[in-house]
Amino acid sequence: MSEPTRADLDAARIGFWERVPADPRSNGETVPSDGAGHEPLEVIYADEIGPDMKAPPQVVEDLLCEKDVADLYGTSQSGKTTLTVRLSIAVATGSEFLGKRTRRGAVLYVASEAPVNVLRRIQGAKQHGSPGRMPMAVICETVDLFDGLHDVERIVEAARALERKSGVRPRLVVIDTLARSLGSADENATRDMGAVMRNLTNIANAINSAVVIVHHTGKDSQRGARGSSVIYSNADAEILCEHDEVSGIRTLTVKKQRSLGSEGLQLAARFQRLEVGVDEWGKPLTVSVVEPADVPQACRPKPPQPSGANQRIAAGALAAPLRESTSYGKGGAPPLWPCLQLDEAVTIVAASLTCEDRRRVERARQAIAGLVSRGVFGSLDGWLWHK
Repeated sequence: MSEPTRADLDAARIGFWERVPADPRSNGETVPSDGAGHEPLEVIYADEIGPDMKAPPQVVEDLLCEKDVADLYGTSQSGKTTLTVRLSIAVATGSEFLGKRTRRGAVLYVASEAPVNVLRRIQGAKQHGSPGRMPMAVICETVDLFDGLHDVERIVEAARALERKSGVRPRLVVIDTLARSLGSADENATRDMGAVMRNLTNIANAINSAVVIVHHTGKDSQRGARGSSVIYSNADAEILCEHDEVSGIRTLTVKKQRSLGSEGLQLAARFQRLEVGVDEWGKPLTVSVVEPADVPQACRPKPPQPSGANQRIAAGALAAPLRESTSYGKGGAPPLWPCLQLDEAVTIVAASLTCEDRRRVERARQAIAGLVSRGVFGSLDGWLWHK
């Protein structure tokens, strides 16, 4: 495929942005394009930011906000698609998703990898929960989020067509899977994935919806989602899907959430098999449906621990002084949390270290800063407390 010319790119941009409505945050002011496809930058002046500034609307409580691009990833057979379909249905019907509230809206599901499986899971969920009217549509073909804006436009137009048909504004777009929606992009190339992530953001901004991409882990699942680090750095949220084969529980763990600060949140589900029909040979067709579950004890995140000898010494040295402190709720600590002044804590830790005298204060500050960065301690406005 030949490289597009500058004229081709400008024409594509003009065509795309002509289909995107004026941003309501522009206070009704329209700055005309310069004719080369250049759109005005969104500017918010500091003097206009007041105490009534609101957090972005949430699509799924503690998980997704409007205009978020979220990466939901996990190993093969971890239950990513089944859980994402259930999340989509919850948004489409305004029902709870594993105990979390949702803001009802239309859902466009781009089933690039296995459309029949997605349709069957929707069929099973409808039979299992009888959710009633469902403003949800499935795109049953592969899209290309890398090469130009053609398929980005098609997705936006499909979302708008769904809104016209259902009378419900879109809240969520799902891309399942990212790997089957990349066209000729190299998943490991920073430049390629940067373009893909920008196009996903274009979709989110064009229809004011959250976008969830279903993705895979690499060979080492402990190292996060597969591919370029641009995926993680550009995503607004990242959610890990795991399957505990002993208990049969599937868990979703929030690894990143820029707007809500809900990192570490875990939700759990159990799958049940439901018969939805028979195949051409008369054998039963079954599909997994989702039931809420409790997070297994083994899956719950462990509290942060000190790292290294000096941090362990510092944590031990501060334990008794914190217990005996009569200063509560200082800085940003909870109201009943005992606190120490940071300078006092440095003095206590320095006296406990075994390094050269001239380095003790420096090493004590480093150890305390390390404990704060790991989440063992909290610190604000010159106060320190144990989390």
